[in-house]
Order: sequence, then structure tokens, then C-alpha cells
Amino acid sequence: MAHAHLAASSGEIALSLLQAMATRRLIVRKVSEERTVPPKRRRISAPIPFDELSAPAKRALTAAGFRTLAQLARVPERRIAELHGIGPSALRTLRRRLAAHDLAFAR
Repeated sequence: MAHAHLAASSGEIALSLLQAMATRRLIVRKVSEERTVPPKRRRISAPIPFDELSAPAKRALTAAGFRTLAQLARVPERRIAELHGIGPSALRTLRRRLAAHDLAFAR
């Protein structure tokens, strides 16, 4: 009788191990899927490169409430160009940084 009890315990252990292995495979698959998220999604909240802009351009963007490249990508370039303090150099820098993150000004 003692052996019957051990056999049941072994079966339960085997079942638990199979369940654990299946759970691990599922977790590994999920992590793998998360790592394959397109770069655009991962970098969409990149900050505006204020250190590459002039002081007037920094003030203009912060006063208008822009903090991230994603926010800039939601508006047309002409709206940004209309801000006092934004010149051709700032627009070139912003276009370049948006493109580096697979983003662009809205049309």
C-alpha cells in the first residue's frame, strides 16, 4: 500500500513538472514577443533633444507644451515654424531627430 501512495505522488509530481514546463514555455514566448516590438513603438516617447536647440527654440517648445518627439509628430511643421524662437536650424534639427525615431511632422 505504501508503494501505491508513492506512485500517485510521483504521478502528481510529473504532472506538476509538465505544467511548470508549459508555463515556462509560455512565459519565454511572451518575453520573446515583447522584445520584437517595432522600434517605433518603443521609442515613441523619446524626449525632444533640447540640448541640440538654441535657447529661444527651447523656450518656444516648452511654452507651447511640447516635451516629446511624439507630441511634435502630431502637429504640422508649419505650426512649429510659427512659434516665436523656432528658426530654420531648429526645424532641421527637429526633422532629423524625428526621422531617427521613424517619426515625422503631421501633414
